[in-house]
Amino acid sequence: MQPRRNQERAVSARLAANGGQALVELRKKGAEMIRVRGRTIMVWWLILFTLLSLMGCSTTPTRYSNRMHPEYRQADFDRDQYECRRENTHPKVRSYSAGMEVDEEMAEACFRARGWSPSKD
Repeated sequence: MQPRRNQERAVSARLAANGGQALVELRKKGAEMIRVRGRTIMVWWLILFTLLSLMGCSTTPTRYSNRMHPEYRQADFDRDQYECRRENTHPKVRSYSAGMEVDEEMAEACFRARGWSPSKD
């Protein structure tokens, strides 16, 4: 805060010395600072927009198809995935916490046994 106070004192001294000329200088300086800040903010928004756009394009979800039932669609996939995870969920007890844990390897094996595999499209 010290540099700003010094700047204000200098402006007050110039105002007293040569009237309104210092006030005009201060207004010009403020307008320049606003323009610089506006450019900085615009650059940050541009960087943020670019990063978010790239994140959206970076990965595509793995699609699965069922070789035993080619007519199965997303609803069937979701149902089988839910059932396999539910069948392979067991209680997890630790010293101070308890909960449920899914054995992901067994759930994946169940999922594959039902005919699901990553599609090659």
